[in-house]
Amino acid sequence: MKSKGFSLIELVISMAVLASVGLLVMATLARMLKPGQKAADLSTGVVVAQSVMEEEVHAILSGTGTMSKIDFWTNDSPPSSPITGNITVGGTDYSYRMDYRTVRDETTGDPLGGTELEKQAKKVDITVWWWNATAEETREGYGQLQTRTTQLFLYHPSL
Repeated sequence: MKSKGFSLIELVISMAVLASVGLLVMATLARMLKPGQKAADLSTGVVVAQSVMEEEVHAILSGTGTMSKIDFWTNDSPPSSPITGNITVGGTDYSYRMDYRTVRDETTGDPLGGTELEKQAKKVDITVWWWNATAEETREGYGQLQTRTTQLFLYHPSL
C-alpha cells in the first residue's frame, strides 16, 4: 500500500533547499543595498564637508577660530597639525581635517599675485571620512569612505 504524504527524508531535503534559496535571496538583497547606503553616506559627507568649510573658515576670519586670521593668511598649513574635528549626522560619525596653502606659481614658487597679502589667495581643503579611523583606510566591501571639498579664498582686510 502506498502512503499519501511526504516521508521524513523528503521533508528534510525540501526544507534544506528552501533554506538555501532563502539565504541566496537575502545575500543578493544585502549586496544590492550596500551601494545605496554608500551613496547616501557620500551625499551626507559632501554636505558635512561644505558645512565644515563654512564654519571653520568663518571662525578663523571672524577671530573666533582655533587660530588667528593673520596666522591663517601668513602661514601655510597649521603650524603644528591640521585643524581636525568630528561631527555626528544621522547616527554616523564623520571626522574631518582642514588643510590650507597659499596658492603659488608652480615655476617660481612665489605666491600668485605677489607677496602682498591683499593680492594672495588661500586654497583650503576639507577632507571628511567616516567608519574608519583615518581618511586613508578602506572598508571591506565599500572602499575608501571619504570626500573632499576645496575652495579658494582671497584676502580682504575687513574679513
